[in-house]
Amino acid sequence: MWSNFRFRDDADYGDNRLPVVPKHIYRAELRIGTDALHIAPNVEWVPDGPFADYRNLVSTPGYALMGVTAVQP
Repeated sequence: MWSNFRFRDDADYGDNRLPVVPKHIYRAELRIGTDALHIAPNVEWVPDGPFADYRNLVSTPGYALMGVTAVQP
């Protein structure tokens, strides 16, 4: 997913990006099995963390989350 949320000609923040919204988010899940019984490894990756302030002076680091979900009747 690509996000390009930003101010437009703001008096204080110019054309800065909005904080807390990362520019890129990648998500993937592989579901193995049926709706009633499955296992699904997944990953979420944010390569470059979002800005933490409106002036775009402080940013957070990127991160990756890995997980597994499973359903059993």
